[in-house]
Amino acid sequence: MRDERAAKYESMQAVRAKAEGEKRGLNTEERGQWNTLKGELEDLDEQIKIEEENEKLQARMAGSTGTRLDDGGIGNNERRSIQENYSWLGAVRRAAGYEPMDGIYKEMHDEAVTEARSSAISASPKGIMIPSVVLNEKRDVTATGGAAGNQGGVAIATNLMNFIEALRSQLVLAGLGADFMTGLVGNLDFPEEDGLFAPTWLTENGDSQKSTSTFKKKSMSPKRLAGHMDVSEQMLIQTSPSIETRLRNQMVRGVQQALDLAGINGSGSGEEPTGILQTAGIGSVIGGVDGVAATHEHIVKLAGAVDANDALLGSLGYLTNTKVRTALKLAKKDAGSGLFVWGDNNGELAGYKAGVTNLVPSNLTKGTGANLSPIIFGNFNDLLIGQWAGIEILPDPYTQAGKGMVRMHVKTFADVLVSRAKSFAAMKDAVA
Repeated sequence: MRDERAAKYESMQAVRAKAEGEKRGLNTEERGQWNTLKGELEDLDEQIKIEEENEKLQARMAGSTGTRLDDGGIGNNERRSIQENYSWLGAVRRAAGYEPMDGIYKEMHDEAVTEARSSAISASPKGIMIPSVVLNEKRDVTATGGAAGNQGGVAIATNLMNFIEALRSQLVLAGLGADFMTGLVGNLDFPEEDGLFAPTWLTENGDSQKSTSTFKKKSMSPKRLAGHMDVSEQMLIQTSPSIETRLRNQMVRGVQQALDLAGINGSGSGEEPTGILQTAGIGSVIGGVDGVAATHEHIVKLAGAVDANDALLGSLGYLTNTKVRTALKLAKKDAGSGLFVWGDNNGELAGYKAGVTNLVPSNLTKGTGANLSPIIFGNFNDLLIGQWAGIEILPDPYTQAGKGMVRMHVKTFADVLVSRAKSFAAMKDAVA
């Protein structure tokens, strides 16, 4: 209908253009055509308005109909409205039983349950689930002040001051181009071709040879990521809305930090995903027997290792920690230019974007060398980070009841996959 409306509008303009080209007004026939088209356009406007309102209603009913909010069944305006009107603190209150489960909280909980069931994930009957459309660490939040300045009492509305968050390592993978996927359903399989079609030069009647290509499968599946935080009963009842953003950030940022850490250096053991540094087959630049201070040569060789695999494409960049960045800012590029390996632009190294976070380890060992750091280079589009079923909050009013605290267990299901090892290279023995 939008296309048809656009066509009507173009026809109306064509009628006017003809008259304007002849430097005159519309004649009787042209006025009739123009008015007819105008009426049809206005009728289409009304029809489109009805359909748009119906789409919004369908989105609102997503919890009962099973429609996935993140599968295109909801527009950006509706999504923004949900995110603006949904309170994480309100969700915590309802999870703890302080307020009834109703309104948007009931709708979003039902939607999240639908998401979870689609991936065969069970939801607790006593918790509240937050779907991916709204989107663990152990941390105490209390409403009774405290000399350390890290407790929730400073955010009570009667004496509102700044709420001081714990310092966290920077989240960098999204900025480097990692592919974040939310609202996933079931396991994901990615076929990977191992080998290429390779034709050969032959005489006119020579018999062509078969090229053998094999295919491997890489998979992502939901893995449980969980933590808990303690919230005081007094805070749940009395806190100012100013703490809403802080509480939300603590939960979401905790999950994001765990995902970044897994993407960078996940061990691959147990349920922990395999990160870039632990992925077999990535390129390697060797510094020294016991490690060595990184130089401009090492940085260039990292990009060269990826280029040698024909993988120098996509969202290319470097990733390391603050210790390496400091060392490279003090390391001269050569003997005479006066330039340093890492210039004045903190977000760029050797012509590529660069991410810096202390989630990149600085405690690696090699030979007799200790406290070594890695430097990673690659196409971060080939780092996939997936999340299933949003976030679930389950209250425990008993464990910390003697302290007037409610323990909030937070969990989600996620996974990490390096889709192509050849897209990355690392130097793992930088002395910094």
